[in-house]
Amino acid sequence: MEVGVILAHHLHGGHSGKVAFCDQDGFLSLSCGGTSSFIDSSNISWVPDSTYVTIGNTTTVDYIEGTSSSQLPVRFFPDSQARNCYRLPTKIVSSSLLVRTQFVYKNYDELGKPPAFSVSLGTAVTTTVNLTENDPWIEEFILPVNKDSLPLCFHSIPNGGFPAISYLEVRPLPQGAYNEGMEDFPNKLLRKSYRINCGDTNGSLRYPLDPYDRIWDADENFSPFHLSTGFAVKSTFNLSTLQDNPPMAVLQTARVLSRREELVYNFPLDNTGDYYIVLYFAGILPLSPTFDVLINGDVVQPNYTVKSGDVSALFFTQKEIKNLNITLKTISFNPMVNAIEVYEIVDVPPESSSTTGSIIHDFAYLLGLFPLQESSDLTCLDIF
Repeated sequence: MEVGVILAHHLHGGHSGKVAFCDQDGFLSLSCGGTSSFIDSSNISWVPDSTYVTIGNTTTVDYIEGTSSSQLPVRFFPDSQARNCYRLPTKIVSSSLLVRTQFVYKNYDELGKPPAFSVSLGTAVTTTVNLTENDPWIEEFILPVNKDSLPLCFHSIPNGGFPAISYLEVRPLPQGAYNEGMEDFPNKLLRKSYRINCGDTNGSLRYPLDPYDRIWDADENFSPFHLSTGFAVKSTFNLSTLQDNPPMAVLQTARVLSRREELVYNFPLDNTGDYYIVLYFAGILPLSPTFDVLINGDVVQPNYTVKSGDVSALFFTQKEIKNLNITLKTISFNPMVNAIEVYEIVDVPPESSSTTGSIIHDFAYLLGLFPLQESSDLTCLDIF
């Protein structure tokens, strides 16, 4: 979960720079509760969400950032017994999708009671949103698709208030993206924990610099920022070997160890569980460092070399962890890393059978997703 990136981007503009805009083939950008279409500062087209949802009420909230104020549309769902679902079209140009949602309260009802609710995507119960902790609250998921549509549903929790959403984005990803190293995890989706542009201090980076509109955050909030050097080199690399196709701008910056033996990132995690980790490397310096890669103290890749002028990536999975420490330990020259992605691995139950439906319902009931008498109506959980 991340805080406030999308909201500020669409109200006030995103990463600046004179860059040619890419084709938006497959982009779906919904203004939830909005009444008109618009084009944002990144030249992305937004449309009202009414074509994709048939339930819920709409309103607007005042969003204040610095000295400026804007009206933000919101769709909220006051009927806890209803199927509060969007049906998202997925028959597009890729076998995998990025789905990003922004939930917001901002006291739209003047009651001062931010809601909490659960979210499901297809058959997977993905997360619980608590707008008391963060408002707005952003979730992002990566998942394979082989259907023409995908349900995204919001489930009321007893005494949790009304689910509320402001923006919803669907983006196609490169063919085969985020599959490397996931052989032991079939039928899973990925919930984003971190996507870090190492060595950058200029805020978040996204479309058009990333043609798939992934949001890459600067690493200035992590301890290596104070103990190492950030480099930015306008080199050009051949990215054909990187299936996930990270943007060139991300590979042109790096965090490089300067005064110590170890380059360390510590990442708090929302939940104890299984995680998928991707490290990207680009040889932007004339030297070719060699180092060990450790995760939570264990060597997972010994004697790894980043060759000058080359790009590469490492993929790891970690089971049942509650915190994440990534350490690059010096062997020769200074360890470096260009980007890091961390995802929680979420189980996707198989399509509904009588047994599966019962299991999903029992799990959902334990989470407080809906009352027990609703057991015969699982439509929004089992139409994936």
